[in-house]
Amino acid sequence: AKRFSRPAVNVRRATLNEAILARAEREGVDVAFGKRLVRIEDRADQPIAVHFEDGSSAEGDFVIGADGVHSETRRHVVPDGPVPFDMGLVSFGGFVPRALLEAAGTGPSLFMTFGRSGFFGYGYCGPDADGAMCWSTQPTHGIDAATFRAMDQAALRRHLRLFHSGWHNPVLKLVDALSEIVVTSTLDIATLPTWSRGRTLLIGDAAHATSP
Repeated sequence: AKRFSRPAVNVRRATLNEAILARAEREGVDVAFGKRLVRIEDRADQPIAVHFEDGSSAEGDFVIGADGVHSETRRHVVPDGPVPFDMGLVSFGGFVPRALLEAAGTGPSLFMTFGRSGFFGYGYCGPDADGAMCWSTQPTHGIDAATFRAMDQAALRRHLRLFHSGWHNPVLKLVDALSEIVVTSTLDIATLPTWSRGRTLLIGDAAHATSP
């Protein structure tokens, strides 16, 4: 917070991934893509081993499972633990021009507006021209995320305009300016009895997915 003079910094997921990969390369850390975990072998007095779907394996001093809400690592830590469940909410979001937020006098904060059903959020996420983001989270009303994803962009935009009709500025302007509307389902996981087992530790959504 002291470094950035604010309690949080918003960045694109792609920007964060690029920064992590660049730092890993500078530190000489090997990065492998396309690996799917199938088994963890935590043997006494030996390195812990992870085995992948392609038949390969790796060893180390410990395993950190940062593999998201559908974590395979979580199955090792809590074999009979809770599984992700749908919250009955669907989210629509994407990137918009920074100029729209600047024209509206939006400061560095993240803005959230809660309606009677659903909410709308927006804020900056980078210094470039399209470095702003917005999203809408709302009840599915019987239409799941997969059905919405099958719609074209024009249909999605019409849905958002109808849902947010009458909301304050710049909500509808942001909806109209979305370069591409991405649709996601909203999942949660019940509280886990533990976040670790032996030399394996869960972090992030693998341990504590949080619904909005």
